[in-house]
Amino acid sequence: MLSMRILQLIDNLNPGGAERMSVNIANLLSETNNKSFLCTTRCKGALSRHILPGVELFYLNKKRTFDLKAFMRLLKYVYKHRIEVLHAHSSSIFMGGIIKIFKPSLRLIWHDHYGNREYDSKRNLLYILFSVLFDRVIVVNNKLEEWAKKHLLLADNKIVYLKNFPHLNLNINHDGPTDSVQIIYLANLKKPKNHHLLVESISEIQSELGDIRLSVHLVGAYQNDSYYKSLISLIEKYNLSSVFNLIGSVSDPSKYLLKADIAVICSTFEGLPVSLLEYGLAELPVISTSVGQCSEVLDYGKAGWLVESENIEAFSKTLLHVISDRDDAKLRALKLKERVLDKYGANSFLVQYLKLVV
Repeated sequence: MLSMRILQLIDNLNPGGAERMSVNIANLLSETNNKSFLCTTRCKGALSRHILPGVELFYLNKKRTFDLKAFMRLLKYVYKHRIEVLHAHSSSIFMGGIIKIFKPSLRLIWHDHYGNREYDSKRNLLYILFSVLFDRVIVVNNKLEEWAKKHLLLADNKIVYLKNFPHLNLNINHDGPTDSVQIIYLANLKKPKNHHLLVESISEIQSELGDIRLSVHLVGAYQNDSYYKSLISLIEKYNLSSVFNLIGSVSDPSKYLLKADIAVICSTFEGLPVSLLEYGLAELPVISTSVGQCSEVLDYGKAGWLVESENIEAFSKTLLHVISDRDDAKLRALKLKERVLDKYGANSFLVQYLKLVV
């Protein structure tokens, strides 16, 4: 197969869905006959420690939105390393687009991870204008594909829905004590992730748990902002401070996934969350809101449980069922693992991806 020199471009490597995918793709390509590069435009991050030795890593250290020196460093790097494909994730496409102007032979791919694109018209105008420079667009769900084909200035056959894939090495053993249940929510603390739904739902079922001890691990970055403050207030309002544990940002969630009994997604919108695929690899029963591609991943409820977004009653009832019926939980967890391995594997992604870049 033809060898390519492919650069992943991302703002930073702090743990997040787009950031994980940039690392996953760079690592995957490094294990082929392609030459793999990864550049962060703004700063390093915890995910950098998971980059394989075969990936050449470059930190641009851009200080401001319009940073001429940073742009010149990247342009020089692209020429020096004879980069043929620049794969820009999310908002890094703007720097990628300007690089394309100065090196027209470069194949420019935009990878759109933003699940709420169709409702964010103010931010979308720049993407639409820049799309005249795109050679390919990768999207992470069907709604993004529809939006891109309707609005972006390139042919429909250049826009492709390509499924995310997870990368975790896990030794699974979930046979823990039956009198305690550990729930994990792997998501940065910010508005669309709607951690408040989980707090409200647990407050609804606390009195029905009997002797079962509940422990909830919120694994993800947080700041002392209004979202965080309102979440803490809600936890304290329901006297759940002993139940909820804010872990913060982690580069590798494996140890928390292995300890968990149930995993959740409570978002009001999503793309295709890598965390959901990681739940599957970890063989966890999953309750998710019906957003983005979550329904597809969970086989429309056959490989997990789906509830309407922001529906506290439905979420709490489903959570109580999953806690109470371990056999059903285990069965659906196994179905999800099989589905993730079959439909969302790295090899499947690689085959489709290489067709895009040649």
